[in-house]
Amino acid sequence: MDPTVLLFTLTVSILTGLVLGLTPVLRTSRQDLTRDLRERGRIGSGGKSFRRLRSVLVVAEVAVALVLLVGAGTLMRSFQAIRAVDLKVETEGILTYEVHLPTARYPDGQTREAFYRDLFTRVASLTGVEAVGATSWLPINGGYNNWSVTRPDVPEDSELRGMQADVRVVAGDFFTALDVDLVSGRHLEASDDPGNRNVVVVNELFRDRLFEGEEAHGKMIRVGGNEWTVVGVVENVPSDAFGEVAPKIYLPHAQFADNRNWALTQTLSYQGDPAPLVSRLRQELGAVDPNLVLFRVRPLEDVLGASLIQQRFSLLLMEAFAGLALLLAVVGIYGVLSYLVSQRKHEIGVRIALGAGAGAVRGMVMKQGLGLTGIGVTLGLGLAYFMSRWLKALVFEVEVADPWVFGAVALCLGLVAGVASYLPARQATRVDPAAAFREE
Repeated sequence: MDPTVLLFTLTVSILTGLVLGLTPVLRTSRQDLTRDLRERGRIGSGGKSFRRLRSVLVVAEVAVALVLLVGAGTLMRSFQAIRAVDLKVETEGILTYEVHLPTARYPDGQTREAFYRDLFTRVASLTGVEAVGATSWLPINGGYNNWSVTRPDVPEDSELRGMQADVRVVAGDFFTALDVDLVSGRHLEASDDPGNRNVVVVNELFRDRLFEGEEAHGKMIRVGGNEWTVVGVVENVPSDAFGEVAPKIYLPHAQFADNRNWALTQTLSYQGDPAPLVSRLRQELGAVDPNLVLFRVRPLEDVLGASLIQQRFSLLLMEAFAGLALLLAVVGIYGVLSYLVSQRKHEIGVRIALGAGAGAVRGMVMKQGLGLTGIGVTLGLGLAYFMSRWLKALVFEVEVADPWVFGAVALCLGLVAGVASYLPARQATRVDPAAAFREE
């Protein structure tokens, strides 16, 4: 909690209470009793300026509520659009965790690769485990390790000479664990070790950009100081929760482990309850190296949820403000109309005594409430359309001025305002003319 923000909020709250508390006091101190009694006898609802102020406040509450409700509706549709993005990987039933290898005890690629092979073999034999692999960076965590890639088989001045691509180091059955579809060629295999030629798998976007109109299989690329042969093409897996796709290269850890001590995030697909599985994972890790621990154990769905934290917070904040604004608008309409009925008992009593039916009395009160709501909705729609441009930075693949959202919010607000108007209107039909005359 920032002290400056807290002080500002307290100051505004206190000043608001003082201003609204002093307004009726100042009005009372300037009252003309003769005029007030004369006006009360005619319409029984206080001075015209005060009535006008109440109406303006109700209209403003309705307009602000509509603007915030439109914002909340737009953000909700945006969030739904984000959740509908096809991530091209399986997120349910996937457990992720990290195991960091100390360089002092795992000084080279051979010892690091031997550790992962042993651990993967043990984990894959556990009940409920379908596949286990690892990657240097999870697919939906954003861009990372953007390296320069070149083609040694084309002239240096060619447009297809090279480009930038995201590099991922993978191990085990990574593609199988996340259910990444193979477009052509083959996945990386256990036989792709330092004793064989360097191979690499690329995604479709990489193939289309660097090998435009050509067959990618068997082509050579240079990245990370080595030359690699493309043996497979997989589908485009988005780099983040918004479906952003970048050219990607997948290098086998066994052939690239000497580059550095890669911190691999392991991906495990499973069936059943993950709780006992995590316990077994710790046991198997302890059997391989008792000095290591599982780090950041969490489902892949939680990783996705963490990447959407800003969108969730924006939506929650807008929903909270919209709910409060709607509540204020309803209370304002109900309060003003209830006060109106209490102040116009004499007039309503006369109308009923002269034969006005319940429907006519109820319509008289509701007409004023719905009239104020209509003005507020009209102003709110214009204001919401004008302010919708500021939502562009927060929404994803939705129109900030969606007529369906505007229409649904206006209809919802109208229905709520109708209920808020009906309750005082029903109260007005119960006015006893004789009691009203005696009070006057």
